Amino acid sequence: MTNDYILAAQADHSDADCFVCAILSHGEEGYVYGTNGRVTVDSIVKNFKGDVCPTLAGKPKLFFIQVRNSTSDALPGTMLHAVCRIMSCVAALQ
Repeated sequence: MTNDYILAAQADHSDADCFVCAILSHGEEGYVYGTNGRVTVDSIVKNFKGDVCPTLAGKPKLFFIQVRNSTSDALPGTMLHAVCRIMSCVAALQ
C-alpha cells in the first residue's frame, strides 16, 4: 500500500482539478492496515501536500478512508457505495 500512495503523490497532476483518494481496509483509529503493515493516516495525507506534491498545490484533496475493526458496527459496503456515488457525480460534471 505504501508504494501505491507514494507513486500517486509523485505523479504529474497538472491537468487535474482535484485529487480524490478512497481507501477501504481493515485498521483502527488513525491507522490503516495494508499488505506491508500498519500505516498512519497522517503518513498517507502528508504525501499530497503542496510542498511534497507541487502539482496538487492549491487544489482540493478529498480523502475517504474507511477502516473496519472488530468493534465497528458500520454496514459492510456503506462507504464504498458513497464513494461510487460521489465519483459518478464528479464524472457527470466533466
